[in-house]
Amino acid sequence: MPYTLLIDPEVNCMFIKHVGAFDFGNIAKSSEDRLNHPDHKMGMDFIHDFSEQQIPPDLPFHVVAGESKRIVRDYNLKFGRCKAALVAGDAQSYAKLHQFIEAARFTDNPVERRAFRDMEKAKDWIGLPADYEIIYPEG
Repeated sequence: MPYTLLIDPEVNCMFIKHVGAFDFGNIAKSSEDRLNHPDHKMGMDFIHDFSEQQIPPDLPFHVVAGESKRIVRDYNLKFGRCKAALVAGDAQSYAKLHQFIEAARFTDNPVERRAFRDMEKAKDWIGLPADYEIIYPEG
């Protein structure tokens, strides 16, 4: 699996740790898995952790923008009003995630997205307790 999913209803948050080669299809697949998960509730915040991936620097903006708008159209409306933090591991990936967010800025998107380079800042923005530790399931 190219990502690990953790849903913690206690803090009203879903966590997605992406590994391996970057692929927009995995964002969509994780969205489908989250929406179908029995612990999912409308309005849950989420954090995508891309810190172990590098988004290809030659990925054209029109591809990034198209995927962003598709994901908003196909999935984000189903999540309801919530926050989504996208955490990058390097400056170039952060720039691509920022493009991804900006491309859908003027669409009907109930998900407030922000890109981060620091997981602690992302957790703080989401509103998690200061000592909250993300522990992904094994396997």
